[in-house]
Amino acid sequence: MATCKNLEAFPIQQLGIHDDPDFFISVAGKMVALELKSSGGKLRRLQAYKLDRIRKTGNLAFVANPENWDDVKKILTKLNKGEKLNGNDETFSDNEIRGHLKL
Repeated sequence: MATCKNLEAFPIQQLGIHDDPDFFISVAGKMVALELKSSGGKLRRLQAYKLDRIRKTGNLAFVANPENWDDVKKILTKLNKGEKLNGNDETFSDNEIRGHLKL
């Protein structure tokens, strides 16, 4: 993601409070919370709660794993460029991203 000029990622895993997302990413004025999981990894209850609370504030929060990592990179790159998802007139919504990533 180093090629995205409007993106900054802040890892908090080592400094974070228990079950906070692994990254808070600022991309083109939008905050994205990103939780990393291994293949088959499951969210803990508190992790799911925190991601849901972030979504309810109008920001983006989702889980990345090896199976969807290419899609995550595409979405972050499109957000960085200010592009729309699927050519829609609206900007990305969390539901569109979750549907695209099958979360």
